[in-house]
Amino acid sequence: MDEIAAAKVLIIEDDPGDLHFLGKILSAENYKIYLATNGEEGIKRALKVIPDLILLDVMMPGINGFEVCERLKKDPITLGIPIVFLTGKTDPESIIKAFEIGGADYLTKPFNSAELLARVFTHINLVRNTKGLAKKIEEINELMQMVSHDLSNQLFGISGILDIIDQENEVKSYLPMLKNAANNSMAIVELIKELIFFDDKKQDWDLTSVVVKDSLKVAIEPLAIKYKNKKIVAQWDEIPDDLCILAHERSLTQSVFPNILSNAYKFSHENGTIEIISKVAGDIVKIMIKDQGIGIPVKSVPKLFTFDKVILQTGTIGEPSIGYGLPLVKKFMDAYGGGIEYFSPPPGETSGTLVILTFKLGNINEVSL
Repeated sequence: MDEIAAAKVLIIEDDPGDLHFLGKILSAENYKIYLATNGEEGIKRALKVIPDLILLDVMMPGINGFEVCERLKKDPITLGIPIVFLTGKTDPESIIKAFEIGGADYLTKPFNSAELLARVFTHINLVRNTKGLAKKIEEINELMQMVSHDLSNQLFGISGILDIIDQENEVKSYLPMLKNAANNSMAIVELIKELIFFDDKKQDWDLTSVVVKDSLKVAIEPLAIKYKNKKIVAQWDEIPDDLCILAHERSLTQSVFPNILSNAYKFSHENGTIEIISKVAGDIVKIMIKDQGIGIPVKSVPKLFTFDKVILQTGTIGEPSIGYGLPLVKKFMDAYGGGIEYFSPPPGETSGTLVILTFKLGNINEVSL
């Protein structure tokens, strides 16, 4: 029972002998035991300690076990706690009622130690596994929403190219862009598969040396088309051609850079500039992406990387934002062994945003061809 040694069990029982017996048996298995000798006291204890399981006597003075169960099941705080009834009654009506009002199981008196321990273990484990499954489903849902944000950037790029082709009646020169956008979309689908795999297996990413300029080019191309009408210029010529960082190439190219740059384009004013520079100190590389746009409120910065506190803010010409990108960026940067800093406005300035991405230095001779 070591895996649930810290589980809390509340025993609501008016018989001193049964209370002592149950407490002794469960304490020997390292459960944390809480006691109550009547229904009202039991309800108060349940609300205070939020136990993992409640053992509840049916026949007690004052309010009986059925009434206690009904009250606990009406309270959102105690609704999900499994309740195992303790009873000397074995008639079908009493058993049916126990389940109808929300009981998870029942134990008949006199108690059998092995049966008691088996049922307590089973119900605590069942609830914990159910909670774990619900959390996993929630994480997958969050992941799908976040990565769909990245996929939408590529699809907008394809749509933008098709608009240009329609206006200019020129197809051939844009085919490489269409092909790149389609390939990037497929890469994001593969990235989803990898994310789910690594989350399930709790494994580390295989980091490789990635050329910064090559990755930026792939990220910027669809965004430049998507925001073509804003006439924003991205300046990144100062980054050395051979500068490499250690990262997972697909997630860097299809999520990290696109998310940061998408925000820069979205929140920049028309005819604005996005400046991308690099600084190397020892084996650490900092990539700094700075815009002169509207930024976000200072009080919102701590919430940027938390999925359950999504910040929705429209761009300078009304572009929508779903707010899922930065939590995913943070997830990837942590996996790289790096970090992300977000300043809005940048230090010493009154507007704009500065994002600093910190990586470990890669090696140009180790870049995959």
